[in-house]
Amino acid sequence: MNSKLLENPIIIVTGLIGAYSVFLSIYAILK
Repeated sequence: MNSKLLENPIIIVTGLIGAYSVFLSIYAILK
């Protein structure tokens, strides 16, 4: 992992939110 990513919590939070929305849309489609 890049140390720059760990220094930027905003990028991590944005990535988590993006992955969560993708998971929600996939779950809604499969449901």
